[in-house]
Amino acid sequence: MRKVEVLNGQTVFDVAVAACGDVSAAFVIAGLNDIDVTSQPEAGTFLLVPEIQNKRVVSFYDSNKITPATAYSPQSYKFTPMSVQTKTENYSLAGGNKTTDAVTIDGSKIAIQADFDSVVGSGLQAKLQESVNGERFSDIPNSTVSISEGQTNQIWNLFGFPRGLQIRVVLMPNQNTGTFLQWHILSNE
Repeated sequence: MRKVEVLNGQTVFDVAVAACGDVSAAFVIAGLNDIDVTSQPEAGTFLLVPEIQNKRVVSFYDSNKITPATAYSPQSYKFTPMSVQTKTENYSLAGGNKTTDAVTIDGSKIAIQADFDSVVGSGLQAKLQESVNGERFSDIPNSTVSISEGQTNQIWNLFGFPRGLQIRVVLMPNQNTGTFLQWHILSNE
């Protein structure tokens, strides 16, 4: 048995598909939580869910950062203020490894997008690093990705990071050509 948090607009069926990989788990979830299968749980509450039934489906949703939320709501959602920062790089990948200057984030939910042009060759890797004081940086776990030939951007979604944390991008080309154009940081609380 596990607990998962209900997100805005999620039904019991949405939770079942995302957390268990099978819509039929909605009936088990309803029974475990003493709620109606057609109810719309309040965002931010936690539901008990059974074990994963279809790992491929759950993995697909996780790896593609898809969160089903199909409930109709006449209420408008409240969005917290966001900040956007863009850092222009125009760095030739043929120049070898590149570490950007660090940027201080001002929220705990962050989306970072790195933009590329004309990437040729395989083996280009990108990762994120963090620092609380701007002096000692460490890799953000699970942030290392391979950039494919022709790929134009890479997006990382990060949650639960403290305000004031410094983040930077590290590129490790493997005889690649192309250009690292810029990166954008979108954060909110």
